[in-house]
Amino acid sequence: VGGKGGVGGGGGEDMDDEAASLSAPTKVGDVVRESIPAFLKENLVISKIFSWLFESKRLLRPSRQSAAAATTRNPRACRIMVQVIRGQNIPTKVDGNQLEGSASAIWADVSFMGSRRRTSTQTGSNPSWNELLELPLKKPNDDFGYSPAEMLAISSSIHVNVYDRHERTEQADHTSYGTVHHWEEQWLGSVEIPFSAVYLCRPVYAAFPLSIPSQSLGYKLQNPSAPSRLWFYVTLDPPLPLPFGYRIGQPASEHPRSWWQTSEFHKYCWSWLKKLRRYTDGYDSNVPRHVSILASDFKGEPVLCCRFVRALAPPEELEEAAAFTRFVSSIPFQSDNTKSRGDRAVDCWCTNEQFLTLGWGDDEEHALLLCSYFLHREEQLRSKQSKQQQKQQQQDSSSKDQKKQTTAQDPPEGDARLRWKTYVCCATSITGLATYWVARIGPAPGGDNAAHTHSHSHAAAHKRRVLLYDPVEGVRYDAYRDRKVIPLKSVGALFNADNIWANIQEASEPWFVEFDLQNATHWMPLFTKFKTKAQYPPDLTACIQPPLPYVKIQKSYFETRAADIERIVEQRFERWRTLPTTWDYGVAGVLRGCLQGLEEAEVASGMQGGARLVNESKGIERVKKIYKGIQGFPLRFKDSPDMKYIEDSEENPIVERVRETRLHDRRQAGNRFALAVYIHPYPNSIGSCWVYIAALPPEGGSRSRRRVGTTARF
Repeated sequence: VGGKGGVGGGGGEDMDDEAASLSAPTKVGDVVRESIPAFLKENLVISKIFSWLFESKRLLRPSRQSAAAATTRNPRACRIMVQVIRGQNIPTKVDGNQLEGSASAIWADVSFMGSRRRTSTQTGSNPSWNELLELPLKKPNDDFGYSPAEMLAISSSIHVNVYDRHERTEQADHTSYGTVHHWEEQWLGSVEIPFSAVYLCRPVYAAFPLSIPSQSLGYKLQNPSAPSRLWFYVTLDPPLPLPFGYRIGQPASEHPRSWWQTSEFHKYCWSWLKKLRRYTDGYDSNVPRHVSILASDFKGEPVLCCRFVRALAPPEELEEAAAFTRFVSSIPFQSDNTKSRGDRAVDCWCTNEQFLTLGWGDDEEHALLLCSYFLHREEQLRSKQSKQQQKQQQQDSSSKDQKKQTTAQDPPEGDARLRWKTYVCCATSITGLATYWVARIGPAPGGDNAAHTHSHSHAAAHKRRVLLYDPVEGVRYDAYRDRKVIPLKSVGALFNADNIWANIQEASEPWFVEFDLQNATHWMPLFTKFKTKAQYPPDLTACIQPPLPYVKIQKSYFETRAADIERIVEQRFERWRTLPTTWDYGVAGVLRGCLQGLEEAEVASGMQGGARLVNESKGIERVKKIYKGIQGFPLRFKDSPDMKYIEDSEENPIVERVRETRLHDRRQAGNRFALAVYIHPYPNSIGSCWVYIAALPPEGGSRSRRRVGTTARF
């Protein structure tokens, strides 16, 4: 039947070819594929000799390589597969709360671009779901379908909200008999998974930190020192084609070869990058390394990353490290890809002045600004110590012996702080996306000999202390002590105004990396004693950061903006409810006073990772005595003039977040609500916007007007 003259003669040739391929002898190369070691790639003759010697001796030990994901160029439909695995340290009900009668029934709600799925309910502070949820990925444009340009333009994230479902019972009224059961859901926290990570770095498997409010009335953490996290596995089905020239783990698509041939300096950077890849390509390909040498400015021209680093003074009222770190983290984050309409992933760098003028930026702008502030602080410490030394020399100039004794026994104050150095860190986040953090390397606690004590500690095995700052979230991590919670996969490079150091160690995880930049076997510098920075023209290596002009905004601007936000949220809240809404403005005033102290309290508590819990104020404690079953929490938003917080629409980020809390679903007769909005002012129209929303049970309504001074509006 399969012959040339039989039925379906056209298929006979295919069958003959298949039979011939099956009868052909199988070669070793068809089964075994081994990568050439990095040190052999430089000499092709030696590599061929070694491959010939060892090819026939390792037939049963093939090297493991990551398989490339098969992509579908133009599928009819695509879906997002979200595996909700488990949670850790989820807030639970406090003792004495009126909701204590029922056990916690925690569940997760996953939503993306109007589609919503939910898990089943689990009990306890460490729930385990292991459920697979499917979310449809709608085509942004029917003409272009799932093209890379359309996928890169999606700025939405996958929102995961965690709720506690509890049952409330009450006796029926005179019109009916029995007991009425009401199901209410209390919002506990949320996680945002960027869609760009799912699209560019599929699959995404990580433990994401759960963003919980600094105060949650009626709930508490069982272990405040432990992190609150959720484990997810997210991917696309089917996988979509990546942008042109994009490598997983890099911030943008690779630039054309002509981009590296504009000068001798750019050619040297290209040869250095190729040499670096020969070192790192032999390592684990599942953990990509992010290394940036040349960045693209607004004009699309290649600029050395070191040229963006400069010591700049923070605002006068933000001289402390915790204060200016909070200021940098209050600037809204937006990716450059959402502003581009091409089929290439882009990453445009701007100066700190442009960053503050725009009022938004991505992670490299945040990291560069924070690094500038730390460098300025180091310069101040060095200047202060220099003045102290000069003063001490003048006092001891009469006696040389006394001078020597003082120098040997009494080191100048602040000497340990002067040994700290600040760098911009090119890293890979837990989502697989390239990111930029700030790394500060200093002496180990207790001196250089601290590594020899307490040898059982992993952090004690290193002679340096390394602090990693997340500039977008304003959180600080110890690279060795916080190894279980730091949201980074790998560290690829460090750079400052003078040089770039690429990590060539076999280990790339921050807690395994040795941050000794002088060790040539661990770090490969761009500029060496043979290729110095001074050998190249200053217009290719000089700093391009201008001084920072700060504009102090009047408080009336932030007060007016807060009043507009409060009015919009109140109107939307009333539209969501089917019952009349009663606002308790007396309690709202107490909440507003609490918000004014939340920003200072979080800054004062430092930049430690994990939950930033703030003690309740006296006003909140007084309200809790009246409304024993009060439920509420503050929500924080990063504010700038570019944010659409005063638009009366459901796409308003604040309106969307308040609706996700589901406090408007309280249907008990006599319920009251309180809403307060406060914006903490920062220079250049940057603000930290706080929204406190609370639901008040009817039991305390009769006493609230007398003790809190409540006025209500229906």
